[in-house]
Amino acid sequence: MLYAPESPLHGLWDTWLLPAEDGYHLFYLKRDLRDRFAKTIGHAISPDLVHWTSVRDALHAEASGTWDSGWLMTGMIVPHHDGRYYMFYGAMVDQVQRIGVAISDDLYHWHKHPQPVMQACAPFYETDPRRSPNHEVAWRDPCVIYDADSAQYYAFICARVPNASHSGGACIAVCRSSDLLTWETLPPAFISDEYVCMEVPDVFRLNGRYYLMFSTAYWFDSYYQTADPNCVNGTFYLVSDHLLEGWRRPAEPIVVASRESRLDSYVGRSVAHPSDGSRLFYHHMVRRQHPNDLASFGAVKQLAATPEGALRVLARRDVDQFTRALEPGELYTLGGTWHAHNGELCGQASAPSLYLPYGTEAVLIETQIHFACESGIAGLVIGYGCAAEQGLCIALNRAASQLEVGLCGAEFGALRRFPPIQARRADLSNTDYRLRVLVRTHYLDVYLDEVLLIAFSWAHMPYGKTGFYVENAAAYFSQSHFAALTF
Repeated sequence: MLYAPESPLHGLWDTWLLPAEDGYHLFYLKRDLRDRFAKTIGHAISPDLVHWTSVRDALHAEASGTWDSGWLMTGMIVPHHDGRYYMFYGAMVDQVQRIGVAISDDLYHWHKHPQPVMQACAPFYETDPRRSPNHEVAWRDPCVIYDADSAQYYAFICARVPNASHSGGACIAVCRSSDLLTWETLPPAFISDEYVCMEVPDVFRLNGRYYLMFSTAYWFDSYYQTADPNCVNGTFYLVSDHLLEGWRRPAEPIVVASRESRLDSYVGRSVAHPSDGSRLFYHHMVRRQHPNDLASFGAVKQLAATPEGALRVLARRDVDQFTRALEPGELYTLGGTWHAHNGELCGQASAPSLYLPYGTEAVLIETQIHFACESGIAGLVIGYGCAAEQGLCIALNRAASQLEVGLCGAEFGALRRFPPIQARRADLSNTDYRLRVLVRTHYLDVYLDEVLLIAFSWAHMPYGKTGFYVENAAAYFSQSHFAALTF
């Protein structure tokens, strides 16, 4: 969506974001696309969360014989009160994962601590890779936070408990430190009987509650149930009134996720906004259709909690300031023109689709949809014609109570939708909805009433026509805004 390494030989994977005085710093697992795993931690900077510039790599795996000579794993950065930055990161050698630290004065030049500072140990955690369903000692993805009440740092880690079943046993390990170098291993904060792995934990406090986000997927051979069967691979969350205990799963714990065969957005994390302390939500987006699983850093969102404690990912307006409004132009379906009415441009069509004269490879679309009947389907078509007689349809399906993204194509002279590629359940009991779609290259963010429901990657670049779509319904589109991205 917004950033990936410039070299065609390198790819981006898990990310960690840090606001600093000179802007936002993005660190990420930098993959050599000729290899499956990352041996480098890349680095990019941005003044505005939209425009990103690559800078020198932060870290590299060492030569054989050292604790981080294998492939590197997800990290995070903790600013210390002494003015230095501590980057915690993982590495795996001989199927055993460990966590170490590198220290910097300026976020650009890093010096590694010679030995790992956190390792899995008995009796709390699994230490034998032969007993693991993944054939590894899981000890990775540290989330390090400072707790002012105890004046201690706590690390939350992806791990497993010993002697667990192969359809469960994931846990969130905990370590404690006063100086970020010497760590005491504590019992798990949470143990799951249905997840094999709970990757990339992210712990924070929001509106008086503690939240723990994590990522998991069916590919760990653990087929758990979710509140929405369309959303099984992705980021989920727990909630608690206490930092180290009492974690519980809410009724609908989905943050952002995709279907079993997809990986559109897998790892979501958060960081405090530097000025107001609100939570920024960020993630990378994956093109699973590409043989190398190419990925890009997504647009940054806002993380919010409802009064009942449910997490929601909301649209931010960072991108909006870098757009150029597009004029309506010709009504392609009718061959007519728009007319003015009460200060707005209006058009009318009795056909099920109506095209506008511009493509959508880099565009922000917002429209208000009013259903004039109790059922039916209505939404947007983008990229129609980028594949032979096909495009992508983003639609509200009131009968199924879900937002759907899928292919559409010409059939017997009319535009028809195919079964959705991705969907997300939604309350569609009202008649009016605000749809927001951000498209850049192969990646889409789809919001309903400002809430992110689907992050989606498409195999095709969405060149082609844009338009409105209605099926088995009468619908009105109003307050529509089409803007080209200028970056």
